[in-house]
Amino acid sequence: GSVVHMDGLVFQAFSPERHVIDCAWPDNAPTWAGIDFGYRNPAVTFWRKHPERPDAWVCFDELMPQDITTEQLADRISAKRYNLQEAWCDPAGKAATTAGRTDVEAMRRAGIPAKYRTASRIRRIAFGLEIMRAALDPADGSEPRLFIHKRLTKGGKRGLHRALLSYKFKGNTEAPDKDGTYDHAIDCARYMIANTLGLDRRTVTQNKRQPLPRTSQRTIEI
Repeated sequence: GSVVHMDGLVFQAFSPERHVIDCAWPDNAPTWAGIDFGYRNPAVTFWRKHPERPDAWVCFDELMPQDITTEQLADRISAKRYNLQEAWCDPAGKAATTAGRTDVEAMRRAGIPAKYRTASRIRRIAFGLEIMRAALDPADGSEPRLFIHKRLTKGGKRGLHRALLSYKFKGNTEAPDKDGTYDHAIDCARYMIANTLGLDRRTVTQNKRQPLPRTSQRTIEI
């Protein structure tokens, strides 16, 4: 691995030592998903509740394909044969595409329980990122409520593990850098977390904006 100096990391608190875990569930365990639509670089993250802590979530699988239609993406999700309860996505997915249908419709026709909320707070990027940060590092000093399964540390460059390590703010702003690489994994995770933990009064009340250090050091395998 190489030591990489990075400025303005969004998820300063994310630490593989603290947030990467190895656990198991029954094959038919209830599963949730976050979906970021798009032909070029769509992304899907799959989540289950922590086996010992039902208030915490573990991302245990992901799909990061390229150049794929929504119907093909739905087929790949279905092929996982997970016991999907909800698949949270961007409300923009309800807009009609050039294919004459919406992305949400395509998912639902394939049996994927695609859902979205239109509340302005839930849709705000800043809100979703703050909820993710609060779950990674609760202000009350309690255990994290967001984890990554060990298997995802072997994922590709676009995967959620690498994205949490590398996702940055744009320049000196508080807006994330839509870099086309890490943002898709973060977006689909954000849809999932904002629509679950984002409705939890405990998480929201702990969501206190803190000044963020703009420089950190990570050891990332390249």
